[in-house]
Amino acid sequence: MKKLITILVLSSAMLSACEGDPEIVPRTPTEAKIRELMIGYDGKVDMNAFVTDAQRGVWVVDACDMTYTDGKVSDGSGYDGGTLINHMMLLPTGICRTFFTLMHIPGPTVYSEGDQWSVSGEMKNTLALYNPGIEESAKTANYDQYAARTTLELLYYKDGVFVMKGRQPFAYMGGQTSKGVYEDYCRVVGHIATDKATVDRYLSYISYEQYKEENPDKF
Repeated sequence: MKKLITILVLSSAMLSACEGDPEIVPRTPTEAKIRELMIGYDGKVDMNAFVTDAQRGVWVVDACDMTYTDGKVSDGSGYDGGTLINHMMLLPTGICRTFFTLMHIPGPTVYSEGDQWSVSGEMKNTLALYNPGIEESAKTANYDQYAARTTLELLYYKDGVFVMKGRQPFAYMGGQTSKGVYEDYCRVVGHIATDKATVDRYLSYISYEQYKEENPDKF
């Protein structure tokens, strides 16, 4: 089973490559999009506006690419549906409501509230994500415990569109990051959908636990 990754990580060096020499051909559509957004951008980020919008709308990842520990880079479109923070709400309580479709059943779109978010008090313009379930699983499973946490620095936010970078793998299944070649980091471009139709649609979805309880024959 493919490991479900929720990594949002971007190194400063990789971002510089996106902003730099126009003669360098972008390796992925995500890199091309970041380069396009960064042209003429003054670098000023309104973290308060981003957090406010994220709490009243739906966080949507539009493009991402994946860099592995051996240096290879691949387009991240194949992770759509497997990356739980592709669609997410940051609730005022500090809980992340992440949405995913039960494609293996098949089933509807449901949500989980296993992740927590906060604004970092140590790093500027940075969100911190934490999954206590992964940390607990790391005690008995072949997981790396630090995969339960990641930081997401906001590099760009304008007209609802964002670019973020982070520092650590953040894997739904825990991440066997100490063994072999693994997903090291990815670069992400997304937007916050705040229109009423989209927000109401996501608020209408039920939890994974409720769906499982109401449909035991499918599990």
